[in-house]
Amino acid sequence: MAIQQPKTPYLQIIRRTLCLLLAVALLAGCEGKYVDRPRLITTQNEVVLRSTAGSEATFTVTSNEPWSLTTEGSGFDVSPTQGGRGETTVTVRAQDDNTTPRRKALGSMALRLSSGRAEATVTVVQSPTVAPQTVVMYLPWSGNLYTHFLQNIEDVKKAVAGNILHDSRLLLFLQTSTTKGTLSELYYDNGECRETELRTYEDLDVTQAETITGIFDYIKQTAPAERYGITIGSHGMAWIPASGSGRSAADAKAGTEPTATTVPEKWHWEYVSPDGQFTRWFGDGGSRCTNTTTFAEAITAAGIRFEYILFDDCFMSSIEVAYDLRKITRHLIASPCEVMAYGYPYDLVMPYLFTDGGTGYDLDGVCRSFYEFYEQYEAPNYNCGAIAVTVCDQVDKMAEVMRLINMAEVMRLINNASPAYIPDPEKPLQQYEYLYAPTRFYDLADYVYQLCDDTALLKEFDEQLARTVPERYRLHTEYFYSGGKRPLTTYSGISTSAPSTSGIVVNNIQHTGWYKATH
Repeated sequence: MAIQQPKTPYLQIIRRTLCLLLAVALLAGCEGKYVDRPRLITTQNEVVLRSTAGSEATFTVTSNEPWSLTTEGSGFDVSPTQGGRGETTVTVRAQDDNTTPRRKALGSMALRLSSGRAEATVTVVQSPTVAPQTVVMYLPWSGNLYTHFLQNIEDVKKAVAGNILHDSRLLLFLQTSTTKGTLSELYYDNGECRETELRTYEDLDVTQAETITGIFDYIKQTAPAERYGITIGSHGMAWIPASGSGRSAADAKAGTEPTATTVPEKWHWEYVSPDGQFTRWFGDGGSRCTNTTTFAEAITAAGIRFEYILFDDCFMSSIEVAYDLRKITRHLIASPCEVMAYGYPYDLVMPYLFTDGGTGYDLDGVCRSFYEFYEQYEAPNYNCGAIAVTVCDQVDKMAEVMRLINMAEVMRLINNASPAYIPDPEKPLQQYEYLYAPTRFYDLADYVYQLCDDTALLKEFDEQLARTVPERYRLHTEYFYSGGKRPLTTYSGISTSAPSTSGIVVNNIQHTGWYKATH
């Protein structure tokens, strides 16, 4: 049987109705009288000016009332000093150079709403004359890589917008044609990366030591630092001299190697890989190539020793290259193979070049970010990458070990009247390129293991190799790219041209510093 609920008393209904009407009225009244709470927000509480007079930095003020600004201290100008509702960009300008070796506190800005109900403070400091480090992004003319350079620069700007530099500095040398170029500075400002031009160049010839020295002399004067680093983006062919890198049209048609007598009408990077994939190996270089020895001479004359040279170029992790550059850099970051045209993922790599508040660098992070980028690359023919770091202070000791190995093989040759090195068809050496026949670059360790059978010498080699090219920096994908995807079965992270029978190698390698030091 259904149970009938008692009827609600009439008085109770009236009370409920009145309460409801009262609640609605109160809500309506509150909405009608609602006013934003006083707000005064700045995008940062510290403005950092660069060391030079006239340098500027900005921050943004967001408010819901008119506001004004007063300053304490000296050495800087501010504009505007007042604003209204919404967003206002405030510019701070340095009046003088900071001639001290330390960051300089200039003063502060106090911002207040006209009602006086909210305020904010922004301090003003100026970076020191001598930066903790200056990093140079060096991009000489490389023809069909130019669009990739522009993408690299945009990726760098993304990293800088994350405020990674602090008191350190980042300079960009970009050659815009075969003879023209610019030097500019990239810096952080109010959540963005800004660029200011420092110098323009006409009639450039970066194949000449004096030109390169002039560029870096100016960099030292403009952006002095306790330490320097450099990234180099271009085409590359390790130590192979520019004067011998090409071949004549007839040789090219016949598929033969260039010789000392051929006219170099085409260069090594002008021959497209069979499947057409684009790397930093081929392209428009013409005769404007810089030898590693020339670069070393130029940087020595400029009085710089880099903390690292990061080569965004093919084949530059070479023991011959490392020997040429050992006195101008502490570390060589490079690939013994081809580098895909995109190059390094600079938005990921650059923060590792400005660690510890911009004062340090992390080689592990650089190598790891490069490797992971190409390991995960979506395009199936482009997920190829290899990288390594050479500790250049260990290269002379490696040369000493290699000299002992070569001497042992010479004695074996004398005693046995047979070649010191005999290629084993059953165990071919790990090669790092497949575009030339004969191949020019082989894995250094793989070559030594087949060259030498002295257990004691091999042990000494292994120990020195671990110091020269530390294993934690030797990273590579399963395949590397050279006219197609090629497996990496042996990887020491560094190449040598010693076993190559290429005409270019045979005719030139005896003139290298590495050969002279090891024979």
